[in-house]
Amino acid sequence: MTEERRLSTYPQPTQSQGQAVDLHSLRREITTPTSEDMYTVNKKRRPGARIARALALESSINTKIIVFGKDKEQAFCHVRGWLGPEDAPIMQAESIVIERYDDLLRQAVFDAIDNGMFIPTGRRDHNGRLETKKGIPDFEFGPDGFPVLKERFAQFQLMKNHLGKIKFAERSTMGKAERNVILKLLGKEDDGNTGEESDKSTVSSNAPKSAQNDEMAAYRNRIIALLLKIHEGDKALAKATFLTVAKSLNIAANLPSELKSIEDAKMVYDDIMETMKPEEPEPEMEAEIEDPEINGPLTPEEEARMAHD
Repeated sequence: MTEERRLSTYPQPTQSQGQAVDLHSLRREITTPTSEDMYTVNKKRRPGARIARALALESSINTKIIVFGKDKEQAFCHVRGWLGPEDAPIMQAESIVIERYDDLLRQAVFDAIDNGMFIPTGRRDHNGRLETKKGIPDFEFGPDGFPVLKERFAQFQLMKNHLGKIKFAERSTMGKAERNVILKLLGKEDDGNTGEESDKSTVSSNAPKSAQNDEMAAYRNRIIALLLKIHEGDKALAKATFLTVAKSLNIAANLPSELKSIEDAKMVYDDIMETMKPEEPEPEMEAEIEDPEINGPLTPEEEARMAHD
């Protein structure tokens, strides 16, 4: 049998015709939240980021990402939200979410022990993919008191999933911070805690009684997020920079939380903002062009024309 004949015996792929897409239905399918956008924490149902954005759209809530970033140890994001005009909001809220990779990994180990996980068996199916089987992985306690998985394939699968979380950790902090802000502005304080985030949030309104405290807390959060951005999440360097700035301004505070007045907080924030601006290079002086047609002596006709002008 020839090569051409052998190839013709294999199933040939059918050419599928493209179908028209109903953009209206597609938009509704993408933007309409479902029950899958809810999650359970401490036996309570919580709205996810997609539902929170839909609620924000209905309630005319605006959000803005102040700063975000990631480094070798953590990802972080600072989000501000408000109702009304941005320069004079009726109510506003801010949230800083930090996800530390070590905490994510430890939580994944606890989840695997509590709920089981899909563990590769070491065998491959007819398509060459590793077969998996759900089960409770065997574990032991490490020197720091936290459980450690013992099975090699369980460790492989856990680290594979963990690297995926690290890859999208920055996006995760954005969604969580935005969600926190929206729920706080809607008065739906979320007491759920996934164990994967460190959240510092403030809510302020136009009520005179609490306006100063709210503005003070907002400035503290801005300073924290700004320092983390400058030093790529390094808390030690962020603290050292804050101490240096506070000392140069004669402000007695070791941490942003110890700032006593709005004036001090503004001074510290403005000073740190100045340090972020790159130094502008001095403009280079253009060399004088030695062109005899330009710099040479005037002709009699040119002198007569200039005298006439």
